[in-house]
Amino acid sequence: MCAMKGLNRRQFIASSTALTGAAMLPWSFSAHAAQVASATPGGTARKGGVLRISVDQAVGVLNPHQVRVNPEYLVAELLYSGLTRLTQEMKAEADLAHSWQASADLKQWTFTLRPNLKFSDGSALTSADVVASLQALLDPKNASPALHNIGPINAVSAPDTNTVLIETDAPYADLPVMLAYPDAKIIPASIAQGQYDKLSKASFGAGPFQLVSYDPERKIVVKRNPHYYDPARPYLDGVEVVVYPDGIAESSALISGDTDLMLSAQSSEFARLSKSSGVLPLRVASGQFLNVNMGCDQKPFNDVRVRQALALCVDRQASVDFVADGLGSPG
Repeated sequence: MCAMKGLNRRQFIASSTALTGAAMLPWSFSAHAAQVASATPGGTARKGGVLRISVDQAVGVLNPHQVRVNPEYLVAELLYSGLTRLTQEMKAEADLAHSWQASADLKQWTFTLRPNLKFSDGSALTSADVVASLQALLDPKNASPALHNIGPINAVSAPDTNTVLIETDAPYADLPVMLAYPDAKIIPASIAQGQYDKLSKASFGAGPFQLVSYDPERKIVVKRNPHYYDPARPYLDGVEVVVYPDGIAESSALISGDTDLMLSAQSSEFARLSKSSGVLPLRVASGQFLNVNMGCDQKPFNDVRVRQALALCVDRQASVDFVADGLGSPG
């Protein structure tokens, strides 16, 4: 669940519903697809403005290869790009790579980059940066969640400055989709090959925005990247990601107009937001779940019959009603 404020003065038109779905389903968020424009009452888009988004936990990790929670995914999407990104239909579309093709056995993939790509500092982005980035992702010592999520990649090479060749261990039709994984962002080769620690405090991306300031516990500020490959976007001048660890305070900030959009809303606050003037609360389907984990290596949970008995005696609907205030469905 999420909510947006300002249906009059701060009415926004987005090219997708990605911003509203970001918290519930990280893969559905695409900062590139959700370039937001302020709009006149007649609906004519115009550039400008700063969108203030609130999140419910600190953006503790800035390194795009190591982000793990929704606010971190959000910031990584603002600052970085990958070879591909996902549409709202969960299909791969062009990002830094404008096209790709696979061999007949689906074990060799050729990605062709957009021409004249640049990082946010104006330096050139080439296939060498893509190769170094993917190799860093696949290096166990860097502990990236993407290591086991971007596919069975065996080798990555660059035949020329605009072409990337990826070989997989087995036929893998989903490679373009998996390369849209939130952590699979492209960084400069010099950073990937020896200055990886720089990613913890600074941004070196090719996304739609540049980093202005980073205070992980309070606020992250970004501004439009003049070197972004799409000259028409982003529409916004900037984005402020504001941290509110307290859910009630976060909702109050939206209601009072101190923020424009909540990335996610607690189920206990959803009713209050729904009754507030000028707030548009949205419920979106998600892949998130609330689960009960048992220590299956310890008695009595190492007995499958015990686990089955517990599963059979749980009132699932009552659990949904109690834990999620009815705003969910039994798994």
